[in-house]
Amino acid sequence: MIHDRRLCDTPALDRLRATGITFEQHYTTAGICSPARGSLFTGLYPHRHGLLNNVHGTDALAGDLSRREATMGDVLRDAGYRTGYVGKWHLGTREGPGDRGFVDSRASDEYLERGERFRTYRELARAPTTKAVFT
Repeated sequence: MIHDRRLCDTPALDRLRATGITFEQHYTTAGICSPARGSLFTGLYPHRHGLLNNVHGTDALAGDLSRREATMGDVLRDAGYRTGYVGKWHLGTREGPGDRGFVDSRASDEYLERGERFRTYRELARAPTTKAVFT
C-alpha cells in the first residue's frame, strides 16, 4: 500500500506489513548511489565504510567496499541464513554479492564497465544462475 491507496493486490506484502515495522520517515546518508548503498549494507556512514563517491566513475576514490566492514549479507550468512540479492550491486568493481555473504544473486554492474545499455530484468532472467527458493 502506498498512502493507504491500493495500486494492486499484495496479500503477502500486506501480511508482512501487518506483522512488521513500518517506517514513516526516510533519510539517506548520501545523495549518490555507492555511498548510500554502502551505508545501507554496513550500517555505517560513508566516512567509516570508505565509499565517498560512486565506485564505477573515473573519479572513484575506492573501487570496492572495504573488507574491514561486514555487510548485512556477511552477518546473516555467518548466523546460518541463506541469503539472496537482486538488483544493481554498485558496491564494487572487483567484488559482487557472492563475495559479501549473498549465496543466491541476480545482480549485475557489468553494463557499467562495458559501456553497454542497461540490461533489462527479462534479459537477466535468462542468464544462468543458481535456483533460489524463498519460503
